Amino acid sequence: MSNDNSFPSGHTSTVFHSAGYIHRRYGFKYSIPAYALAGFTAASRIDSNKHDILDVFAGAIIGLGANFLFTTEQEQKQMEISFNSNNGTYLIGFSYKF
Repeated sequence: MSNDNSFPSGHTSTVFHSAGYIHRRYGFKYSIPAYALAGFTAASRIDSNKHDILDVFAGAIIGLGANFLFTTEQEQKQMEISFNSNNGTYLIGFSYKF
């Protein structure tokens, strides 16, 4: 088990805040890998006996709550990412409108 000085998990708070930032700014589909990494980080903190489940749960709530308070949504009309493949060639495009 964890010691009494480990509440909340700062690692978990940071990665969930980062995943939430990507989610709010760029949309859910871009944040899926970040949420997966956040879940892995939370699980690894428990597995390494640095925190218990309450510590990582509180860290996730703090990270997502701070993200909700301090991050604004981005208009999706400004950024476009495209992908095209043809005969073994691949093209990735990115455009940003001011």
